[in-house]
Amino acid sequence: MRKLILFITLLFVATSCNVSLVNTNVSFDGLYNNSDKYKEILTSIDCENISKNIYLTNGIELRNCIINNNKPALVYIWSLHCKGENCVNIEFFIRFCKENNLVPYIVIENLIEKDLNYYKSLDVDLYVINNTYYKTKFVNSYSKKFSQDLIQEKRTLGERYIFFDENAKVTTLSTIDGIFHKESLSM
Repeated sequence: MRKLILFITLLFVATSCNVSLVNTNVSFDGLYNNSDKYKEILTSIDCENISKNIYLTNGIELRNCIINNNKPALVYIWSLHCKGENCVNIEFFIRFCKENNLVPYIVIENLIEKDLNYYKSLDVDLYVINNTYYKTKFVNSYSKKFSQDLIQEKRTLGERYIFFDENAKVTTLSTIDGIFHKESLSM
């Protein structure tokens, strides 16, 4: 008898609930990539002629550019409006790299229209992950694959900074200040 009453109660609760979406203008920009919309402004990567542009790339292409440059470099995988403790302002990142003689590589996980003018105003090279190359539109999925291609191994969750020394040795870091606190780095 108890099971019957419990079943009827659960049935009543399950059938009487009405879920409705109040705001139909919900944006999923942070969950999946929109780079297909911006193909006309995205350029294929050209390591020889970098010209303050927004480049569409994958981890292997960017890795080859960094290694062929033969200079210490710091890659920042920047997430859409990232506000966590391991995220820094793009202008700060650029200044940090210049002060420490590092070539900055800013990788944008997701491109949305309202941020395009800001990106163009930075006067630096920016790289957008080519989700088509990775055969998925989901940011977490292609970002993970991009990072694995870039560093040639699995990336630890939360590590947004990838340091390449002049010998192409790679170190991943979760915070920007960690770059000079790693014993394995020789600068």
